[in-house]
Amino acid sequence: HSYDGGKTFSIETQVDDSDGLISRFPTVAMDPYGHPLVSYMKYDKGYVNPRHVVAKSTELGESFTGEAVIKDISGGSISDCCPATVVESGNATGILYRDNLNNYRNIWAGISKNRAISFDNAVQLDFSNWLAKSCPANPPHGTIISDTLYSVYTSGNGDSALVFMSKTSLTSFADTFAPLTGRFPGLTSQNFPRIANSGNAGAIAWVQS
Repeated sequence: HSYDGGKTFSIETQVDDSDGLISRFPTVAMDPYGHPLVSYMKYDKGYVNPRHVVAKSTELGESFTGEAVIKDISGGSISDCCPATVVESGNATGILYRDNLNNYRNIWAGISKNRAISFDNAVQLDFSNWLAKSCPANPPHGTIISDTLYSVYTSGNGDSALVFMSKTSLTSFADTFAPLTGRFPGLTSQNFPRIANSGNAGAIAWVQS
């Protein structure tokens, strides 16, 4: 971490605990007070029992304590080779991930309303029911503006891939989703969307053929 605009950085701080398990696919966000939180995928030995966890610092990145486990409630499991994205705004934290329910690879979000201490709610963001027997490695991305979680993700494969956007209320968990552009003449595929905002202004970028 840096406190001078990136001119200098501290020595590295280990985020995950040293319990001999396997961690990969980190993603990072900051809370309003400058404390970082890091989500990553964790496995037992042998790459079994994958789950997403969030570790948070209350010391501006000097140390990280504990892990909040994201409960997958779809009845399936997470797509274990697809990274996730963690976003935070105020007391609300969301971790967006790709699910695997009988090879349907829809996007879900675990939601915390206590600054990532626990994730007691989950919501399905994507109902496109992309059936893929191999694990897609294209992650979702998102941002929170006011009470709404905006998420972008890819659904479909090869010539059928499209970028979608969902809007989810963090109060009622009501969700709407739709293709970002839909199909138009000459479009082959879309992939790897990213979204960012500054206040109420937002931008989305993606790869398109």
